[in-house]
Amino acid sequence: MGAIASVRKNGRVEMAALEGIKVWWEKDGQRPQRLTAADAVDLDKVQVAAGMDFQIGRSRVRYGEGAGQLTWDDHHVLFRKDTKAPLGIVSPAYMIAQPRQILEMFSDIVGQAGARIETAGTMYGGRQFWALASIDGAEAAIGQGDIARAYLLAVTSADGSLKTTLTETVTCVVCENTMQMALGEKGARIVVGHRSELTPERVNQMKLRLAETGKNFKAYIEASKSLAKAKVTSLDAAAFVEELLREQKLAFAEDITKAKGFQSIMALFDGAQLGGNLKGRDHTLWGLVNAVTEHVDHHVEAKNESIALSSMWFGRGDALKSAAFAKALALV
Repeated sequence: MGAIASVRKNGRVEMAALEGIKVWWEKDGQRPQRLTAADAVDLDKVQVAAGMDFQIGRSRVRYGEGAGQLTWDDHHVLFRKDTKAPLGIVSPAYMIAQPRQILEMFSDIVGQAGARIETAGTMYGGRQFWALASIDGAEAAIGQGDIARAYLLAVTSADGSLKTTLTETVTCVVCENTMQMALGEKGARIVVGHRSELTPERVNQMKLRLAETGKNFKAYIEASKSLAKAKVTSLDAAAFVEELLREQKLAFAEDITKAKGFQSIMALFDGAQLGGNLKGRDHTLWGLVNAVTEHVDHHVEAKNESIALSSMWFGRGDALKSAAFAKALALV
């Protein structure tokens, strides 16, 4: 797979990570720029290390040659001002979210939530950029040796592929699986479309919503504990996975048991998953949910890791994980 972050022509990876934070895709030649704890609260240093030190420009789409050149007024091209590389085609009404603007907004919000930026970067050459912050003190055990931590994630795009989004996520330490904290009445995600400006009023609304993060995390942990106490047989788990894949339209064969996704999830459930030996995961609904999430986060094939990350955070993989959690919770 290729790098999960954009890589510049000089080989510099457009991603920053706090010292000591494990980056699961890191390998020789594709390493993030490391930040000290002091650097992580200096937005200028974070912006440079994350490769977000560029502005997005816009221009009307032009085509044709010489004196016959024409413009397409209903479509604009967004581009990086530093390299002039195109990022996407959008309408004139598209409101640009600049990398610095997103960092400032996120820093302001996570500061209110008692969090700190751990990683930030760009994907697809700058078409998408994001920041992730851990919430201080938001760590709890679902079972012995099974620790979960709460995070805030902000992401947006310069090509229309993603709206500006803030979401509450949970990472299980033992396996690095990620899931939404989608238990509250309003869900775990705040979305602002690119036809709306990120005004101070909108940012304040986000702050008010995310003030509930601590309560949401507590509810998530309690729900997960109930799943960890619910035993499930391999036969029932197979029926669960088959129904889940059909509901999510990820498998259509008459015999789903032959599908790679089904076989991968069941193998993980039956003991192959990271942490599968833990009491709360051994043939429980919590173990079944984590089999689905580990499959999405670590075993689904993708053309490159940027595609894989987009899927596990916001795409079909994210939908599958959320559906599995909700479906399991309905059984207890």
